[in-house]
Amino acid sequence: VDAAGSCNRGSPRKERMSDLRQRAFDAYQSGDFGSAETGYRQVLAENPDDIDSRMTLGVVLRRLGRLDDAIDVLEQTIAAAPQDFRAHANLGLALQTARRIDAAVKSYRTAFRLEPRTIRQIAINLSALGTGMLFLDPRALEVFLGRD
Repeated sequence: VDAAGSCNRGSPRKERMSDLRQRAFDAYQSGDFGSAETGYRQVLAENPDDIDSRMTLGVVLRRLGRLDDAIDVLEQTIAAAPQDFRAHANLGLALQTARRIDAAVKSYRTAFRLEPRTIRQIAINLSALGTGMLFLDPRALEVFLGRD
């Protein structure tokens, strides 16, 4: 309660958004990707500038196997937040899953350039390509990703 005697709770809209976002996240965490997609779309209908929800929607679409949709949503995320290394890394994974390897590597390079600590996850993703690339030497991976 503040000095005027009213409760300091968030606005009903903020509380609703928080609840929608939490339900979408819970669905995602439990593997209910259909409900997660619905939830994140509801969040974005009310708040299209929610970068985290847009990015997670892209991840959900990838998990659903809707790779073109996932790539589109993740590219939208990057257009709105070009410095978000997570969006670039997630786009890389979606592109990799779609077997668009050159584009995936480009996205991974951008993620790595923005946040070098992503190197371990990028190495795991690249090693899973089935192309014989296994980056056990971090220096070799850094050279491959363009940090020489």
